[in-house]
Amino acid sequence: MSNPAENVIDMRSLDGNLSGESEKKDGVLLTATSARLLEETLNAHHRIKRMWNTFFVLACCFAVFIDPLFCYIEVIDEDKNGIHEDKNLMVAYLFLRLIADVVYMIDTIISSLGIIFKKREKIAKPFRACWRTISGDQTIVVHPRSPPAKENQSISARIHKLLPLLPRILVVLPILEIVIISWYLDNKGDNDWDIDDAFYITIPIQYTLRIYDIYASLKKRLVMNTGIQRCLKPILDFLPFILASHLFAALWYRLAIQRHVEYLESNKAHAFSFGIYKDALQSNQTFVQRVSQSFWWALRNLSSYGSNLNTSSLPSEIYFSVLYLQVGWHYF
Repeated sequence: MSNPAENVIDMRSLDGNLSGESEKKDGVLLTATSARLLEETLNAHHRIKRMWNTFFVLACCFAVFIDPLFCYIEVIDEDKNGIHEDKNLMVAYLFLRLIADVVYMIDTIISSLGIIFKKREKIAKPFRACWRTISGDQTIVVHPRSPPAKENQSISARIHKLLPLLPRILVVLPILEIVIISWYLDNKGDNDWDIDDAFYITIPIQYTLRIYDIYASLKKRLVMNTGIQRCLKPILDFLPFILASHLFAALWYRLAIQRHVEYLESNKAHAFSFGIYKDALQSNQTFVQRVSQSFWWALRNLSSYGSNLNTSSLPSEIYFSVLYLQVGWHYF
C-alpha cells in the first residue's frame, strides 16, 4: 500500500534560485516550468469549456424563442375572404431555425464524443481540479491510477449508455422545417398529409426537450464565475414567465386561425362563436402587430389566472383555457 506522501508533488513559487531548475520530492521529479504549463493547460481547457457552455445556453434561449414564430406564418386576409402565408416570415424562420439546429448538432457531436471516449475521460479525471494551497505553497495532488477495468460489457449495457443521446437526437431533427415544407406543399395541393396532426403531435415534444436543455445546462454545465454568466443567471430565472407567455400567445394565434378556417368552411347563415379567439381575428396585420398583440393577450391573462377568458362551448377551447389557468397559477 503506497504512502499518501508519495503522491504529493510540492511546487513552490519560483524565485531566482529555482528558475528553470527541477525539484525532487519523495522520489518524484517535476520541473517548475512543466508544472506551470500543466496548470495553464488545465485552465485553458476549462475556460474554453465554460465559453462553449455559456454560448450553448444562449443558443437554447434563442431557439425556444424562435420556434413559436412558426404559428404566425398564416395571416387572415378579409379582402380575399381567406388566409395567406407570410412568405418572408417563412424564409426568415427557416434560416434562423437552421442556425439553431446547427448549434444543437455541434453540441450533440461533442456529447457523443464524450460518451464514446468515456474511458479516456476517466483516466484524465484525477488530474482535474487538483490544485490547492497548503501552508502558502502551491501543490498538486496526483491520485494513484488504478488498473483499467476489463471490457466485458453486454450489448444491452452499451445501448443503455447511449440512451441519453436519444433526446439530443430528437432536438436536432429538423421537424419544423419538414412540417413547413409539407404545409406549403399541402396548400398547393401536392400533399395529402394533415399538417395540423403533425403540428400538435411532434412540435410539443421537441419544444419541451429544447426547454429542458436550457435548465439541464445550467445545472450540469454552466459555472457562474464570470461577469457575463452571473448576469445571465437572473435573466434565466425570469425566463419561464416570458417563455410561457410567448408560447401561449403563439398557440392562441394558431388556434384562432384554425377557428377562422372552420368559420369559412361552415354555413355562415347561423351564429358562429369565436370565443377567446375573437381578438386575434384581425385582417392584414404585420408580423410585429401579430406577435405584440398575441404576447400582450397571453401575459395579461396569465397574470390574471385566465379569469377574463370568455370561452365558447367548443371543448378544445375550454381545455385550452383550463391549461392556461393552471399555468397562470403556477407562475404567478
